[in-house]
Amino acid sequence: MEAIRQMRIEKGFENTLFMHLTLVPYIEVAGEIKTKPTQHSVKELRSIGIQPDILLCRVHEPLPEDARSKIALFTNVAKDAVISGVDVGNIYEIPLLYRDQKVDELVVKHLRLDCSEADLSEWERVVERTANPTGEVTIALVGKYIGLTESYKSLSEALGHAGISTLTKVKINYIDAERIEEEGEECLRGNDAILVAGGFGDRGTEGKIAAARYARESKTPYLGICLGMQVAVIDFARNIAGLDNANSTEFDQETPHPVIGLITEWTDKDGSVQQRDENSDLGGTMRLGGQTCYLTPGSKAREVYGADHVTYVRNFTDVDDKINARAAESGRAVGDITAETIQWYHDDMDALGAQRPSHEPRATDHIPQMIAMIEDLIAKGHAYPAEGHVLFAVESYAEYGALSGRSIDDMIAGARVEVAPYKRNPMDFVLWKPSGDGVPGWESPWGYGRPGWHIECSAMSLELLGESFDIHGGGNDLMFPHHENEIAQSACAHPHGEFARYWIHNEMLQVEGKKMSKSLGNFFTIRDLLDQGIPGEVIRLVMLGTHYSKTMDWTETRKTEAEGTLRKWYGILHGHRFGPELIAALKADGKWQPDEEFIGVLANDLNTYGALARLHVLSKGKTPVALAGFAYGLQMLGLVNDWSAIPQFDGGEAGAGVAPAVAARVDALLADRAAARAAKDWGRADEVRDILNAAGVQVTDVGGQATWSPGPEFDAAKLEGL
Repeated sequence: MEAIRQMRIEKGFENTLFMHLTLVPYIEVAGEIKTKPTQHSVKELRSIGIQPDILLCRVHEPLPEDARSKIALFTNVAKDAVISGVDVGNIYEIPLLYRDQKVDELVVKHLRLDCSEADLSEWERVVERTANPTGEVTIALVGKYIGLTESYKSLSEALGHAGISTLTKVKINYIDAERIEEEGEECLRGNDAILVAGGFGDRGTEGKIAAARYARESKTPYLGICLGMQVAVIDFARNIAGLDNANSTEFDQETPHPVIGLITEWTDKDGSVQQRDENSDLGGTMRLGGQTCYLTPGSKAREVYGADHVTYVRNFTDVDDKINARAAESGRAVGDITAETIQWYHDDMDALGAQRPSHEPRATDHIPQMIAMIEDLIAKGHAYPAEGHVLFAVESYAEYGALSGRSIDDMIAGARVEVAPYKRNPMDFVLWKPSGDGVPGWESPWGYGRPGWHIECSAMSLELLGESFDIHGGGNDLMFPHHENEIAQSACAHPHGEFARYWIHNEMLQVEGKKMSKSLGNFFTIRDLLDQGIPGEVIRLVMLGTHYSKTMDWTETRKTEAEGTLRKWYGILHGHRFGPELIAALKADGKWQPDEEFIGVLANDLNTYGALARLHVLSKGKTPVALAGFAYGLQMLGLVNDWSAIPQFDGGEAGAGVAPAVAARVDALLADRAAARAAKDWGRADEVRDILNAAGVQVTDVGGQATWSPGPEFDAAKLEGL
């Protein structure tokens, strides 16, 4: 309450809106609406300085006009802002209910927003389709927490949503897996489909396997989620492959045919061995996170993926008109310029703690591959030579524009395209162009020339990743035309491939709320920041603090906050003596594990902001074991890359002016005090406190985590020799 009161003061009336939800009781016996509780509730809010702007009144039926007037009069809320929140038959009706009472207009008007009228046609279609299904299906949901149906809320809602899309009423038949074990498969009959939910532990597992077998044999549509997929594998192994007693090692360590294996050991990228046993945290049959996964030659997995391990590729463009112009102006070789620029890039990325990719191909090393692809596109009718150029005919690819959601006509209007007389269509883009005197080039079937920008990416990805790969990244400014062109030429050259299955486009950078640009004088590079003395870890943390799909705003405040956060975090690591020996000990004890919630957040569309929020929680651990997940997370996010050289900002948590060795000593004493408190060794805790007080160290305990600063009488000498 106090927080929102202060927010209105800080942000202003026109930038904040208070909506208060209140219950207006209806006494059925008396047929009377009671407005007094609402009046009293608002009175209490006003007593602490909060005046609601909108009242959302939960009511049995719409408020009569006299009741609305009464509530408005005694709460100081405009009558049109007293809203009836009545029960509806379908949750999707709620936005329509509030739209009819002009809640949206009230919000827009109060906040002075320039908005067009709300279009709720989509909501209306959902409501209409929900109310008027044309079909019905019954789906058996097999689990072991059926008595608590809310355990499967996300699944039941997902099924309901699918039904809305297909005008189908979805009935869910909840079936306990143990019931199948006791009664047999008869309880599964009559269902249109079967969904076996995930879970852990062996209770009900045989029932789930039986459900998978019944679905297979009866040809009933089946969906297995997590464990549901695993039991389908077990059923197939037992009953089709003839592997008697096949099982998951999660349930049977002695199974003769472990078709689902508990991951017990793997090697991290730094060469350290991670171990897990059946008594470790749940999730033993899963492995999330980046690591090189080598696939056995001759296996089905190797056959499907083609390569024997996961590959990360980042290409360098060293065929570029700007580079050519720099070379001509400076008299330097193109190769020297590109080598120098690449080294600058590596130096900057290394300073940020970014890992090097598996391959970093250069365009000039793949000219033959580009020429071969261009020849193939011409032969297939997707490209044509013209006046020493070769151009891709965009009209030959029906899906052109699908990535950016534009038609060709839309793309022509205001697009960054070169209009040339030799083009059949203004959108046709260059695959090959001639090179004049002094301009680098290569011999080709179309004369001496050089490739266009787009073809290099398609040719290099084909060479290193094949016709299909999983993830393609880049800035959203490259979506059109660059990525559209990559898709078009690759899809036409290799119609059976998928090129990139998933696209990740990052937003642009702002500086203090404004677009970064040279004209505004706010343009800078990573190197500029590093040269200012800003640690790479600070830059990295600021960038990780924004989801890649959102605009990142570099501000002095965010930089300072990031520096403070890292000073605290690194102080915790130093204070608890994290290093190679401690990490090795944690690994030997099976305690060097990622935090499950941290991994889950990060795995959800690379949500680095949410992952950092989880690290703040994990940093409150009192012992190295309790802090293991925190330290592991810092390593995963690249904020600690070498445990023998944990970053140490001057002054530890104390800020500049305090020698790192002194700061580390204070951190160690605080860790000693924390350990003494945890062991209820109050004598030792008091002793450490006295040492710190004598040295003039000011300690603040917040949320169980101690921070410190040098006081006016701080004397580092009093810490020496302790």
